[in-house]
Amino acid sequence: MVWILLGIFLLIVIVMLVIYKYDDSLFSKATSYSIFDVLSSSRIRTLYTLTNELKATKEKYDILFDVQLQSDEAPVDALIMHTSGIYIIRVEQKKGWIAGREQDLEWSQLLYKDRKEAFPNPIHQVQRSIYALRDLLPNIDVEAYKTIVVFTNECSFQKIELHSDKIDVLKAKDLKSWITDLRGQKDQLSPENVQAIYDTLKDRKDAVHLTTKTA
Repeated sequence: MVWILLGIFLLIVIVMLVIYKYDDSLFSKATSYSIFDVLSSSRIRTLYTLTNELKATKEKYDILFDVQLQSDEAPVDALIMHTSGIYIIRVEQKKGWIAGREQDLEWSQLLYKDRKEAFPNPIHQVQRSIYALRDLLPNIDVEAYKTIVVFTNECSFQKIELHSDKIDVLKAKDLKSWITDLRGQKDQLSPENVQAIYDTLKDRKDAVHLTTKTA
């Protein structure tokens, strides 16, 4: 009985430490998501991983989460602002085998027992967000915008065809290597540009869920 009680006590301590560590994290302070949201949603968990990997680089990145740019479109999951560009992040929570081409209207996921389902091309959805951003930020060169689609780890890629060097499609488990590659990218924006973009977007009352800076 003593060992059982001790085990329960240790479990409670561990849980409390995990909750405390999360509540003190950059992501927790920047969003209203709880630790239970992170554990239960692979989409939110992917955004949490993204934030942690950015912080680990020790470089300056400004981030906006859940940005409502257009009333008739879903919020942008995350916007990363860096001197190398503006990265529009869309998280896709899918299962099965994913196939699609950059120009296709729809992509497909192959599920259990050869069941195939179509879903809107996520690249096109991000590009509509870029059009909205270009209206808000008329002084920013179009070359600064980068489309990033991140699939959660429950799926696998069957065949993804891309042609533009301004588009990346990856799995959540590849975020660390993708962020490492950002450090070698040519600068597209000045630090003043980055600050101005951040200020413009964060001041939109209906645009920003919450914001943070990684450094």
